[in-house]
This record gives sequence, structure tokens and C-alpha cells, in this order.
Amino acid sequence: MDFRLTEDLINIESFKIEVTDKGLTKISEKGSTIRCAIFWKDEQAFKDFIVNRLIKWKKILLLLYLKIILLLYKYAVIDTLICLNTL
Repeated sequence: MDFRLTEDLINIESFKIEVTDKGLTKISEKGSTIRCAIFWKDEQAFKDFIVNRLIKWKKILLLLYLKIILLLYKYAVIDTLICLNTL
């Protein structure tokens, strides 16, 4: 799923970030420059975006699932016919 957000939904800033020996993430001049989402410009638009994206992918995954089930059924029927020597 692609949940990359456009900058019209969120404010993005660049920071130098490093991970400490203890596993903590912190801003540091020694760190790598990372683009970070700071806050939503429009939280409701963000929620709508996520919900719509999930609904879209749910439909696609459901159709894919149904196609796989139908293919499995088709081959199960063919295998059964072969086993019964009726094909």
C-alpha cells in the first residue's frame, strides 16, 4: 500500500537525525538529513485520505482473493476429474 502523503496534507521539515547507542532517535548535527512529517495541515483531510486509500485497497485485495479462490476451485475440480478418470 502506498501511504505517501503529499505536502498539501502535512507540514514536512528536514532535520539531521541520528540513532543513539541506546536506540533513541534524536536531532544531531552528526545525523543523516531526514524529511520528517511535523504536523497535519488539515487533520480531517488526512483521515479522509487514509480511509479512502484503505477502502480502495480493500476492494482490490477482495477481488484478488476471489480470483484466487476461483482458480483454486477450478483446479481442484480438474484434479478431481483427473483422479476419477472422467476427463
